[in-house]
Amino acid sequence: MKLGVKIALAMTALVAAVVVTAIWSIGIYLRREVEQQLVVDIDRSSKVLDQVQRDVLERLEDKNRVIADEPRLKAVVNSAQMDKQTITDVASDMREVVGSDLLILASPDGEIRANVGIGPRRISIPPGFIEPMENENAQREFSAAWALEGELYRVTGHAVTLANRTGGILITGAQVNNAMAERIHRLTNTGLILLTQGRLTAAAIDSHLDAHRAELTDALRLAKGQARGPAPPPIRIAGQSYLYRISPVAGLEAHKDDKTASETYFVMLRSLDEALKPYYQIRNFLFKLGFFAFAVAILAALVLANTMSRRVARLAAATTLVASGELDTAVPIGGTDEIGALGRAFNDMIAKLRISRDELRSKERLEREMEIATVIQTLLLPAQPALDGYDVAARMVPAEEVGGDFYDLHQASGGSWVAIGDVSGHGVTPGLIMMMVQSMLSAVARQSPEVGQKYTPREVLRVVNAALHDNLRTRMHDDNYMTMVLLKHLGGGKFTYAGAHESILIYRRATHQVDTLPTDGTWLGLQDDIGAFLEEHEIELQPGDAMVLYTDGITEAKNPQGVQYNIDRLRDMLIRQGSTSMPSAQKIRDGIVDDVMSWSRTRQDDVTVMVLRRLEA
Repeated sequence: MKLGVKIALAMTALVAAVVVTAIWSIGIYLRREVEQQLVVDIDRSSKVLDQVQRDVLERLEDKNRVIADEPRLKAVVNSAQMDKQTITDVASDMREVVGSDLLILASPDGEIRANVGIGPRRISIPPGFIEPMENENAQREFSAAWALEGELYRVTGHAVTLANRTGGILITGAQVNNAMAERIHRLTNTGLILLTQGRLTAAAIDSHLDAHRAELTDALRLAKGQARGPAPPPIRIAGQSYLYRISPVAGLEAHKDDKTASETYFVMLRSLDEALKPYYQIRNFLFKLGFFAFAVAILAALVLANTMSRRVARLAAATTLVASGELDTAVPIGGTDEIGALGRAFNDMIAKLRISRDELRSKERLEREMEIATVIQTLLLPAQPALDGYDVAARMVPAEEVGGDFYDLHQASGGSWVAIGDVSGHGVTPGLIMMMVQSMLSAVARQSPEVGQKYTPREVLRVVNAALHDNLRTRMHDDNYMTMVLLKHLGGGKFTYAGAHESILIYRRATHQVDTLPTDGTWLGLQDDIGAFLEEHEIELQPGDAMVLYTDGITEAKNPQGVQYNIDRLRDMLIRQGSTSMPSAQKIRDGIVDDVMSWSRTRQDDVTVMVLRRLEA
């Protein structure tokens, strides 16, 4: 088998594995996030239901206090000789004033004297409504849920006083019916069902469920016995999946003649299929993106195997066409050096830009930009950064709007590279800049040990800056720029670095103090050559020392009072962590992120941190 075929097959297999793994991982993550958000929405809807019921009761309680002092009502309560029709007429008038679904007048011992609004039903007042009335020192008003022959009422009771004694009990209530359910449905977009002994006594549900009520009732009856925890498995109704939450009716009082109270409960549910529609769109987009990347990778492998001699001239010609708007151009550059790697990176960038352009023209532009930028930002970050001799941990917490934070770590025999930076702006362009930078750093790391050892952070940053300036200013006519510090691991505890970014923090185990190493230089992409502004510096870590790299999303995070977290708090955090015992890189990372999250409730910028702790010899 020819060498070119071997290279093509190897690269094809590698790219296929990476693409499939990335799409599978992102798919699982996105689906889990959708389901978790749906559970949060259902919980929020449950709180809205509670609040609506409280509002109804508060309104009834306010009106009860007023009519309890009505002379006509007191006269009815005080008169033992008044005929039943007169009492009923007064009760009916009072019910109209209150605007309740039911109104009951009872003697202090619970004897029903008037029952308006719920028909000729046998009603007994639960002891919980009577006993507090007998205590003259207690607050003589209270609320509960009341089940009456399969119907649910929210009721409130109030004592009618005569000469500082309880002369009777006034009870009003509002039925939990379809109207209340529809109100909750409109407010939360969540279906609400009241089940009593397995029957839908009140419901506000979507048209799909409404057409399959019998199947829904059977499914919920079965699910009630199987539900475990706050997020039970979905139920399927006529081919669609729904997440649900079963909640008992708070404060439900059972009548002695009613057996439905123990079988009365609320069910709130949302369509999982509807919530997953955006996920399916993203998944399809990723499949298309992965297929195209796979095809481009095969082409690049063949080009690499058969056109090793193509150099800078062809790259310049191709990039000129791209700068003029010819996005269908492929860069015909081969080789294993940084120029070849840069050519392949341009091919990937152009392909993704073309796909993004076509998608954005057919859909809502802003939303699609944010979706694509999120995918790019997530894919570029290393899942598990590692460096021999070091405990490494990194994390990026995205802002509410997609930002431009970037970190990377390439371990290679010719010299390992560590980078952290921040691209200005939001959306697709920062993602593309991150992609270009990541591709160029990856190309440097993939060089042979002899070649890789020749590169320094200053030289690499000059090349990266030249490419960014040419692409952003000359071709894309864009004003974005990037801050970045680039470190090269020289072996042991030695690093050399260059670039302009946030200060590097070194926790010294021996002294339990933090060294602050400022970064100098200038931003990338603003001018064609920054060599005169770049200086290289050296860092040496002793065993147990920890180096912390971060973005301004940490130091500039603001609390509700507008005070920034700042670098002093970050240094103090590192000192506190190491004061008792030296934590792992993961614990240092999580401690910093958790402290920043508790300081700032909202994030206007990405929060990114990378920790490298040198291991014991």
